[in-house]
Amino acid sequence: MASQKLQASASNQLDDMQMDMSPMIDMVFLLLIFFMVASTMITQRKDPDVVVPIAPKGQDVKTAQGRITINVYSDAVMKKKGRNTPYADVNSVELTREGITRLVEKERLANEQVGTKSILYVRGDQAAIVQHVKTVIAAAAKGGVNDVIFSGYSRKVGQ
Repeated sequence: MASQKLQASASNQLDDMQMDMSPMIDMVFLLLIFFMVASTMITQRKDPDVVVPIAPKGQDVKTAQGRITINVYSDAVMKKKGRNTPYADVNSVELTREGITRLVEKERLANEQVGTKSILYVRGDQAAIVQHVKTVIAAAAKGGVNDVIFSGYSRKVGQ
């Protein structure tokens, strides 16, 4: 008789036992928020003075890691802004040919230390002279970067 009462009380306890999931859900959301806040966004600043051309067959670049951005301005923007050279880095700081080589070499070495391959990202204005783009590519090659991607829209902005 005592064993029947013991079995009955034990089975009732097992039926009533449930796990409270709310602390686990709270912890998951806290971890999610922590990783969102602690992570760094990899973004590239875009110069509003560079109007990139439309490339109907263009593809979006998958990653911004290792990207070395050089802007190439048109003659009209150079005159408007009072620039001496049509070249600038991602922060719109004016560069010379030698400055491009030094910048590319410095960025390439920094990327190699973290194990990232360097890629030259040329943001050329649609009215820029092709020779200026060639100069940027040649200067980057002297800095040790031979992989080049070009900026362009796959369709007109606003469509």
